[in-house]
Amino acid sequence: MAGLLVVALTQTSHARPNPKYASVVMDAQTGQVLRARNADKRLHPASLTKIMTLFMTFEAMETGRLHKYKYITISKHAAAQPPSNLKLKAGDRITVRDAIYALITKSANDVAAALAEELGGSEWEFANLMTQRAKSLGMKKTVFRNASGLYHKDQKSTARDMALLSRAMMQYFPNYYHMFKTQQWTYRGKTYKNHNRLLTKYPGMDGLKTGYIRAAGFNLATSAVKGNQRLIGVVFGGRTSKSRNRHMTAILNETFDRVNGHSVRVASNSSRSAKLPPVPSMKPQWSENPLVASSKLIVPQAKDVTSLKAYDKKAASDNKWSIQVGAYKTRAKSDLAISQARSLLEENLPSYAQAAVVPLKTRNGLMFRARITNIDASTAHDACSRLRDCLVVAAR
Repeated sequence: MAGLLVVALTQTSHARPNPKYASVVMDAQTGQVLRARNADKRLHPASLTKIMTLFMTFEAMETGRLHKYKYITISKHAAAQPPSNLKLKAGDRITVRDAIYALITKSANDVAAALAEELGGSEWEFANLMTQRAKSLGMKKTVFRNASGLYHKDQKSTARDMALLSRAMMQYFPNYYHMFKTQQWTYRGKTYKNHNRLLTKYPGMDGLKTGYIRAAGFNLATSAVKGNQRLIGVVFGGRTSKSRNRHMTAILNETFDRVNGHSVRVASNSSRSAKLPPVPSMKPQWSENPLVASSKLIVPQAKDVTSLKAYDKKAASDNKWSIQVGAYKTRAKSDLAISQARSLLEENLPSYAQAAVVPLKTRNGLMFRARITNIDASTAHDACSRLRDCLVVAAR
């Protein structure tokens, strides 16, 4: 009841209009938006930008471009970034692992710039890569101009896009997502507390990121679990960090109450039986990822696919065959396996062959089956004869 009262108060006609405000609450499993206010209004993301920087860092780690104990060097440009920062000097070095925690807890702008330069050559080029990757994830209204979220007039996103990014983070990198719930981190003898104070105050919250610049107000992207339900919440434009946190608490509570009261249809009975509901699978299309172009691999980009049942139904109706080149615990590894197979097969696959990452629930959690689809029987058997690990999947 208290949560509902806060919502009512924030929407009273006497409240001063807030042009920076937007919010979304999304079902993490289905991607269904359960609550939205100005969800597609283009606003400044502030340090929510660092979620994208971390997404691309994790992607580089999965593809072997980075290792968690690799050192990256702080340039003059990185050292010149204003607070929040670690006050690192040009020539200092920091491991990728520490850099990740620096972004998650301290929201260090100097470290964000250093990661950008390591991965993109320059922060500007990395921002272009961030924008391209965002588009591939369905973030249609997002443009990045830096890796930190510091003010740039053209750096804009939406509450909906940031919810999509948060969901993709969980989908692609379940082995790294747990890092977002880190409450404090110690570096060079100094301990930094996570700026997201709701991690200790809101039961079930385990991520993701806060943000603030004057042009944006106080932003927050979160995810929390109650029972078998996981929600993603995004708020832009809080007037203070405390009022933003109160509002986030209110809209999450309100949505959890509605979902638990079954006034919103969010999941089937079978999907709710899992301990923590997984995020749905994604179906990739061929597209070169600039971050791994040097390895001559083509990494597929993602679009949502409704379900394994829908995928199998389509395969049957088209009477097409597939090959399976592996099954993995993360989406990124499945993407990489498909890319490597595509590279090895080269001209032996037709131009209309498609990539598909198909989910499978097991006792040990969700597995992602890496497949190349939309091929005939002869091509499937020939392709598998050329690969070391391969399984022909017959049309139904």
